Amino acid sequence: MLESAFKKNFITELNVRLAPIDLEYIHTRSHNRSFPDLLILGPGSTWAALEFKAAEEADHQPNQAWYINRLNHWAYATFMYPENREEVLGDLEKLFTS
Repeated sequence: MLESAFKKNFITELNVRLAPIDLEYIHTRSHNRSFPDLLILGPGSTWAALEFKAAEEADHQPNQAWYINRLNHWAYATFMYPENREEVLGDLEKLFTS
């Protein structure tokens, strides 16, 4: 599955699982290709950053791990690939419903 299709399907599933929580999705298109692909803003001050990959073994851009680690200290950030889909969905469910 292409990364873009995986991201679209993931957002659809997250919306279904977390309804009626209103989430805002910001698709980043930064000049800095290392910044995560998606910011998810939730109620209050909750947010998450996800870097989508088509597979766990997919190549990373320079500094992607640095951004994920830094942002994860502030909120929730991770690499997102089909192999950890259920784990991340569960983490986001806990984050946005607590």
